[in-house]
Amino acid sequence: MARRMQEALGLALAIALALGVGSAGAAEKIKFTQAWIPQGDVAWLWVAKAKGFWERRGLDVSIDRGYGSAEAVKNTGLGNYDYTAADFGSMIVAKSRGLDLINVGIIHHVSPKGVASLKGKGITKPKDLEGKRVVTSGGSSVTLLWPAFARANAIDVAKVQIVLTEPQLHIPTLIDGKADAMFAYYNSSAPPLWARGYQMDYIAFSAHGLPTYEYGIITTGARVKRNPDQVRRFVEGALEGLAFSYLNPEETVRLYIEAVKEFKGSQTNKDMVTYGVGINSALGLAPIAEEKGLGAMDPQMVKQTRDLIIRYMNLPAEPPLEEIYTNAFVGSVKLTPAQWRQVKEGLKRYILW
Repeated sequence: MARRMQEALGLALAIALALGVGSAGAAEKIKFTQAWIPQGDVAWLWVAKAKGFWERRGLDVSIDRGYGSAEAVKNTGLGNYDYTAADFGSMIVAKSRGLDLINVGIIHHVSPKGVASLKGKGITKPKDLEGKRVVTSGGSSVTLLWPAFARANAIDVAKVQIVLTEPQLHIPTLIDGKADAMFAYYNSSAPPLWARGYQMDYIAFSAHGLPTYEYGIITTGARVKRNPDQVRRFVEGALEGLAFSYLNPEETVRLYIEAVKEFKGSQTNKDMVTYGVGINSALGLAPIAEEKGLGAMDPQMVKQTRDLIIRYMNLPAEPPLEEIYTNAFVGSVKLTPAQWRQVKEGLKRYILW
């Protein structure tokens, strides 16, 4: 009888394992969308997947490319994806227009929005833009904030010629000399320029009157209320990937190129990924990250970001602060003071503000 019971228990265990269940249960499938195509600045997400940081927390995360932050947050708000990492400003815009969205962990404490120019153009401070041609696109969020930046820095906008073209033509227009500068995202403009041997000057909006949060982990308010444990596990796994990328940039580049095959076989592509990883880490430096842990947000900076977006985007509603962010799921992933010193030492070339 005892032998038959043991055999029955063994059979039940074998069936449970075959079905993928056990004490921890089956992994939850999570659909995640990036804000744009895979680039080095999102390598930390692929690290989280490759190193099993989500898997060990019971999550099976798929990562899809995106088509801009506005589309990423919309698809998340509509339930087509469970999470995204996208522009906080785009999330506030969508929230103001009725979508149920919330930022559950900040990645970029420093906004990458700014003005890029090739070395030698003499454009190193805001007033240097007067008398110059600046290439951009009409729908760019950098373009939309241009009036605020100009006002904050006493720039005579009548003396700045705006050249409108498609986003993919910004860098060629700059290189060909058809524009003196371009409205840019530091994390997407610097890597391709540096990888091709060009040096650039960069004027960060955040260092000249418009400090805002930028890029964060976003989901819906309903998910936060319905399944806070899942949100915690997803955020912690993602932030563990972020911490790994800070401390192990070379290994991060290797893991990313292994995962995203399009970057294989080209030194230029590898250089672009390397620069993207470095820039992403530089944009994450902030006292609150050191004190409270990765992902933690300063309420005053959240308010400042919201108020700026509301003011200059002419939005129909002002969402309450408690509905657009929460620190409830951050604080467990931290670097030691010695690790922060190591990180900062390796990022000196990337801090242009």
